[in-house]
Formats: sequence, structure tokens, C-alpha cells
Amino acid sequence: MLHASKPSINDMGTEMFRTLIFQHQKLQDKIIGGACELIASDRNAETLDQTTFRRSIGMFHDLSAYTKVFEPRMLDLSQEFIKSWAERACSEKTLADYVRSCNQFVAKETERCNLFGLDSTTKRALTTMLEFHLIERQESFLGKYLCRMSTVYLYLGLHFQSLRGPRRRATQSERHRRFEEPLLPAASSCSWFQASTCL
Repeated sequence: MLHASKPSINDMGTEMFRTLIFQHQKLQDKIIGGACELIASDRNAETLDQTTFRRSIGMFHDLSAYTKVFEPRMLDLSQEFIKSWAERACSEKTLADYVRSCNQFVAKETERCNLFGLDSTTKRALTTMLEFHLIERQESFLGKYLCRMSTVYLYLGLHFQSLRGPRRRATQSERHRRFEEPLLPAASSCSWFQASTCL
């Protein structure tokens, strides 16, 4: 009898927490903000409290708040960070260093998504942001290297696959082919293309 009552008690506790605490706007902002700050700390190479973050993600799911509240805020902040990172990296790095740094950046985002079980919708949204800000918005920077442009797409494309779902891995977007197809013949003839595996 006691065992059968536990789910009901848990449900009641969750509902009370949602109503009395989480739905209070100021408290909700602090809770969501705190979880996003943990991600920011990790992105800035500070120590991530993995236990707290994992529990936060679980709590958002229990409160049915992951998709409605946490994910939009997290993605907004992620877009700001990725945009700023890409612009700074382009201004400071050579092409080879930029590609290497992008590879590490994407790998870290992938690792975080997988380690803490972030939803597939989050992974897809991050993939779109990363591709747009790391490659497409940097067209003027990458375009200076002419035949190297397609190599950048081919190299980074391999690493974006780890964030994509199976259906997205099956085909490439039209905007990627728009850059790759006219540049691939030239890229394949460049000595830099053959050396790209050393990046």
C-alpha cells in the first residue's frame, strides 16, 4: 500500500514545486539562468559542476519545462556565444588554425549534448547554428582562400555529422552544395587539399 502511494506523492510534490516555485517568474529566471551559466562556464574552460547540471536537465524534464522554457533560453545564449566566438576566431587565426579550432569547438558541443542527454531538438538546433556561424557567416573570410573553401566544408562537415540525426546525415543541404560543387575540382588540385588531413 505504501509502495503504491509513492508515485502519487512524487507527482504531488512535483506539482507543488512547479506551482509554488518554478512558475514564479523571478525564481524561474534564476533557475534557468543558473543552468545556462553552468554551460557558459564549461564553454569558457571553467569547471563544470556536472552533477548539478545533470540534475537540472532532469528537473526540467520532470517539470515539462525543457522544451518550453530551458531550451529556448539556452539556444538564444548559445547563438550569441557561437557568433562572438566565430567572429573573434576569424580575426585572430589563420585558416588552418580556424578549422582546427572549429573542429574542437564542435566536438566539445557534441560531447556536452551526449554527456548530459540533451534532447535531439537541441542537437539539431546547435548544428544549424554552428554551420551558419562557423562557415556560412564567415564566407568573406573563408572565400579569401579560394580553393581551400571546399576543403573547409568537407573537413568540418565530417564533424557536424556527430551532431546531426540519421536523417540529416543522409543528405547535405542545398546551401552546402552551392559552395562545394564549383570549388571541389579546384580544391582537389591544390597541394593544401592533400595536406588538409594534417590540420
